[in-house]
Amino acid sequence: MLRKLFLPVLVLVIALAVAGCGDASANIEKPSAATQVNSPVSVTTGVPQAQDGTAKEQDTPAPATSPARDTGPQKITVSELNKNSAAFIGKEVIMEGKIVQECGSGCWFNLQDSTGVVYVDLAPNNMVIPQKVGSKAKVYGKVDKRSGITYVIGSKVEF
Repeated sequence: MLRKLFLPVLVLVIALAVAGCGDASANIEKPSAATQVNSPVSVTTGVPQAQDGTAKEQDTPAPATSPARDTGPQKITVSELNKNSAAFIGKEVIMEGKIVQECGSGCWFNLQDSTGVVYVDLAPNNMVIPQKVGSKAKVYGKVDKRSGITYVIGSKVEF
C-alpha cells in the first residue's frame, strides 16, 4: 500500500518544488507613470554582518546624480531607473524601499519606493529570502532588461 502512494507523492513534491520558482519573468510588473505612493517610504539601512557574526561598519554611498559615474554601485530610485533605463543597463545599483510582493519561494520580489515599483530577481544569483512582504529592504544588484522590462538582478538584500 505504501509503495503505491510513495511514487505519486514523490512526483507531486518534485513538481511543486520546481513550480515554486518557475519563470519569474511572468510576474514582472511594468511600472507606469500612474504608479503612485500615497506617502514616502521610510527606509533604514541594515548593517552587514562579518563572518564572525558581529556587525561591521560600512560607508553609505552618496546618492547618484547621473548614471555616468562608474565608481561602484549607485544609489538610485525607481523613477531614476525608469527615466534613464538604457544608461543603467549592466550597472551595479543600490535601491531601497518596501517589499510589496514576493515569490512564495523567495526568489523574486517587487520593491516599492516613494517613486514607483521595480522587480528584483534573485534566482540568477541562486539567492532566496524569507517571506518579508511589508518589510523595508536595501537591494544591491545589476540592472538588466528583458521583454522590454527593466529590472534588477539582486546580489545582496539587507533588511
